[in-house]
Amino acid sequence: MHSTDSRRRVARINYTVRAVSFAYSFLVVGLVLFERKAGPLVWLLLALQFIVYPHLAYLHAITAKNPRRAEINNLYFDSLSLGAWVAMLGFPTWLAFGALFSTGLNSAIMRGWAGAAATGLCFAAGALAWVWPMGFQPLPGSSDLVTGLCFFGSLAYSAGVGLVVQRQQRRLRAAREALREGEKRYRLITEHAADLVAMVDREARWRYTSPSYRRILDAEALAIGADAFHAVHDDDQLRVRGALQELMKSGMSGKIRMRMRTRD
Repeated sequence: MHSTDSRRRVARINYTVRAVSFAYSFLVVGLVLFERKAGPLVWLLLALQFIVYPHLAYLHAITAKNPRRAEINNLYFDSLSLGAWVAMLGFPTWLAFGALFSTGLNSAIMRGWAGAAATGLCFAAGALAWVWPMGFQPLPGSSDLVTGLCFFGSLAYSAGVGLVVQRQQRRLRAAREALREGEKRYRLITEHAADLVAMVDREARWRYTSPSYRRILDAEALAIGADAFHAVHDDDQLRVRGALQELMKSGMSGKIRMRMRTRD
């Protein structure tokens, strides 16, 4: 449950970033279309892509069985569709840079170099999907206003993503610190308790023993990695080891009675 919630949190964060950045892109691309006197069909496609699509992508991610995998697929579709839009507009330099930079940055954060490379391939595939039937019609230039919007938009986008990553790292550091404090409290309790408290692995080897064990067993017998059941009475060995394996398999708590040979 906790893992699914964390994956959905990633989808919610990406939804905010995508919705804001696509709305800004609607303004920039819309300005280009206005300058080129585009027809109503193109404006409809623009609204569907940059206003409606981010909400559909979010719905797809939070309802999927694996929200993280769905969000990664959303990022790839972002690249694919933006590649087609850039090709349709004639590969204006600053628009192409902004689209490829933002999608590549997102995928790199999610999946590292593999994600960035996959984004580049999806972007190229989207561009090719337009160029193949419609032909290559380069229009690399753009107005000063469009260029300025692309430049400052890219700066703002990178800063916004950096703030999101910083917030996640701060939350992770706080969680690690809380875990360390919990471990300190656990050790404080066990090391001052009179009871015998220990942790063993699946092979019945010591992982931790409280100091109280030193009252009854020698230090060599308590070494980390040593056989925790070495001191168990011979008549109880098979029963105890078998019971441990059953508890490990079931994941349930239980009680095992055993006799142990102490140092005296």
